[in-house]
Amino acid sequence: MDARNITRVALHALIVIIAAALVAGAVIMITRSVSTEPSDTSPPATDKPQSTDPPETDAPAVTEPIATEPPATEPPDTDAPVVTEPPVTVTHYDEPVTMYALYNVNARMKPTTESDIMGMIYQSEAVNVYGETDNGWYEVRFRGYEAYIRTDLLSADQSESAVKIETYDSPKTMYTQRQVNVRESYTTNSQSFEILDAGVEVTVIGITENGWYEISYRDGVAFISKDYLGDTMPVIPKPEPDREA
Repeated sequence: MDARNITRVALHALIVIIAAALVAGAVIMITRSVSTEPSDTSPPATDKPQSTDPPETDAPAVTEPIATEPPATEPPDTDAPVVTEPPVTVTHYDEPVTMYALYNVNARMKPTTESDIMGMIYQSEAVNVYGETDNGWYEVRFRGYEAYIRTDLLSADQSESAVKIETYDSPKTMYTQRQVNVRESYTTNSQSFEILDAGVEVTVIGITENGWYEISYRDGVAFISKDYLGDTMPVIPKPEPDREA
């Protein structure tokens, strides 16, 4: 081989060595560059700083208040009796006592003027008394039922309760104004002898202070309420005759 060829071979080998060195240097530079680049999996940077405070786990949860109904209360017992006065004590007699009404008096269901009235007992009328209360009432029997009359309205002395009768100097004629009872005494509780129709003539011989006429009746006397007698004959309508259809 001549000198010229040797020189070419040497020059060619030198070029190959230089090229290999350049390639090796490039590879090293690329490897270093990749190792210093930030990882693509890192979170992107943001302008807003991340909070470093730990989450509040102990803070109570805020909830709306629950609406509840007020507790139920028992209604007042309206059936319970209202005690306004101490109970009344009754002292009963061994035997009933006959007494007489000093006036026209009310027989009541209970020993109080606020009690219901069962009926009236007329002046001078006799009643059987069975006891006395500690608040001033007599316990009596009225039409078979227990009743009460104030103690100041009854008396055991009949003369104190006797109804006074004014006797006329001369009898006078009067007429029944409508149907009326002829009674044994001057009270509606006394026995009725009969019922007179309107327009019946009667002979009046006196009048009681409690509003009854005393009349001559058969062989004795009887009584008619003064509201049913008048001085004149009443006008009695005649019944209309039957008319043929």
